[in-house]
Amino acid sequence: MKTLISVVALILIVAIGIASFVFFQYGVYRLSALLTISSFLAVSGWIYYLIPKKEHLFQ
Repeated sequence: MKTLISVVALILIVAIGIASFVFFQYGVYRLSALLTISSFLAVSGWIYYLIPKKEHLFQ
């Protein structure tokens, strides 16, 4: 299940990045910025989700 979520998340992140680039080319700067921020947050969440939890390192 984790692999499926990872693949779907990666595809969505790439699609958001491409859409952001296209909107930037057409001059829709606010939507492009919004998509860029959401893509960044999605990548951050994706990395956080994939890193195994090792609580003993922080104690």
